[in-house]
Amino acid sequence: MTFHRDDNYQIDWRIIFIVMGLMAIGFVSLFLALRADSSGSVTRTLAVQVLWWIFGWGLAVLLMHLDADQLFRFAPIAYALGIGLLIFVLFAYSRSLAASNNAKSWLSFGGLTFQPSEVMKPSLILMLARCVYVHNNKYPVHTVSSDFLLIGKCLPTLSLF
Repeated sequence: MTFHRDDNYQIDWRIIFIVMGLMAIGFVSLFLALRADSSGSVTRTLAVQVLWWIFGWGLAVLLMHLDADQLFRFAPIAYALGIGLLIFVLFAYSRSLAASNNAKSWLSFGGLTFQPSEVMKPSLILMLARCVYVHNNKYPVHTVSSDFLLIGKCLPTLSLF
């Protein structure tokens, strides 16, 4: 697999500003919802949200420095990690969250909670992209039979969901 990135690539700042605008809207919405619900700490919840944003932006910056070859080599590992987390949550879900709102798809580590399905979403997309890329290198001419073969290759990946 050889896929090289142009060294003159530029960041699309419009997308960055749109994402930042959506983050601001989400932050204000979370603040207003928390203020109306007096059961939790507004400051703590907002601080945790900011920590997740910092983590997400850091991960995005890291991923921007990888080329497609590196991402495609990482795809099976990320996919296996996602599957492992989905299986793990079946047995180790947060009992307190399940008791309060019947949510059995959350893991809790200390005061932080997250859904393993959120790890699985980009992993699945990356794995499917890898599958399509490898297939298109092997079958450069698209025919109906090669397209059905590609669908057949992707179905086992999708059938887990």
